[in-house]
Amino acid sequence: MKFLKIIGLSFLVSLILTEANALTRDEIITTAQVYYYLYWTCYNSYSPYFDSGSSYWGEAYSYGRWDDTDEFCYRVEDLKLQPVADAGIDCSGYVSRCWELPWKYGTWTLANSDEFYTILRSDVEPGDIFVKASVHTMIYYCTSSDYYVYESIGSGTPYDEHNRVRYHGYDDIDLDGYITRSYFEPTGIEEYYIQVNSPNGGEVWYYDETHNITWNTGTLAETPADSVVIHYSKDGGSTYPYRIAKVVNSSGDFPWYGSYSWTIPRNPSTTCKVRVTGYFQSDPYSHGDASDDNFTIKNPLHLSGWMECINPPKSEV
Repeated sequence: MKFLKIIGLSFLVSLILTEANALTRDEIITTAQVYYYLYWTCYNSYSPYFDSGSSYWGEAYSYGRWDDTDEFCYRVEDLKLQPVADAGIDCSGYVSRCWELPWKYGTWTLANSDEFYTILRSDVEPGDIFVKASVHTMIYYCTSSDYYVYESIGSGTPYDEHNRVRYHGYDDIDLDGYITRSYFEPTGIEEYYIQVNSPNGGEVWYYDETHNITWNTGTLAETPADSVVIHYSKDGGSTYPYRIAKVVNSSGDFPWYGSYSWTIPRNPSTTCKVRVTGYFQSDPYSHGDASDDNFTIKNPLHLSGWMECINPPKSEV
């Protein structure tokens, strides 16, 4: 009998995993949108965010909870409990629901569990997540200058949608410190990787200003990069003759979210790119990445008439 119980349990676990693996990206996004487009009425005020008698779009944020939409509506509309305090869903609960996980995973687990896959931000697809352990997580949808995500976000943000599920855009600076994780096993991704985050195209930087060059680097085998060497190009990436610096990963961070403070040289161009090349002790080859698009280095005083102001013409005699 005990043997039969074990066989039955193994079959059940196998069935659950098979069903979980059948999840698609479209289904993840559809579920995310169900929470975002949920229309509900508050009957028990939670000041200053939700007023009794008012209706709202998007399930309320509630730390530590992961109410599905039916349970949330039952609690706030039938039982007339307070949203946030007694009903809602937090950021990791939202991801757990959309990924159809068997229970609520926290942000640390989403960031570190071997059940999921760390990928490059440039390889992100709809249904993948951005996550910073013990801080926040969000579901990626699309890119249009910014990364647009669905997220359940609490108070303390300067947006009208705070304390509920929302759709919002973030740039690379906003996502500094976040890693990209996927429910789906990646294919065709290099084991060792570097990703330049800034400058990544479109920036205009002036002589003698100071700006941060930022990158993240690591390996899918979780071996940190030992160091990076940074160069820049003035010809759109055809060549990289200008060395900026070598930066050592002295603390052995993985992933390594590196940053170098660069004083902009007096070397103007509208077709600049930065390349970061990483070196790994466990691999004899270097691996690198460059800015996706061109950025500009300019003379801040290169204005019409500037030279005449500095060197006015001599008076004619």
